[in-house]
Amino acid sequence: MPKNKLLTARSLENCLDCACLSLRQASRMVTQLFDDALVPVGLLSTQLPVLVVLALYGPLTISRLASLIIIDRTTLNRNLKPLEDRNYIQTVATNDKRKKLLEISPKGRQVIADAYPLWQKAQGQIVQGLRPDHWKKVREQLGQLVQIAGKRLS
Repeated sequence: MPKNKLLTARSLENCLDCACLSLRQASRMVTQLFDDALVPVGLLSTQLPVLVVLALYGPLTISRLASLIIIDRTTLNRNLKPLEDRNYIQTVATNDKRKKLLEISPKGRQVIADAYPLWQKAQGQIVQGLRPDHWKKVREQLGQLVQIAGKRLS
């Protein structure tokens, strides 16, 4: 038992009622579901949104892409490498050599088309499992959590 008398077993149990822990557990399970669903097209659940965002809004800088999917640049760069290697994305030449723009390739658009029914099935499992009306509320609440957590503690 901890020496701090204020830290009781009840206090420690309260730590397990943790927003971060609960969200990470849910995130891991949902990620696994989508990763498993996308195996036939060789994508990870973290890679598909990169392709979709580039298809919708590209060409984009790495910073802008990272901002849109709320991911740090280091993690994004790890996700970009296999997509570049498979020619799903490509670099666009610019006048400013310091600025790197990315765009989706025709091959990348095709893999999105191939992945879409697989994604749809996994998405359907979540939405139907929660019920569509409840999923809409959960989605809104997750957006609120992003906003709340985006405000750093002072």
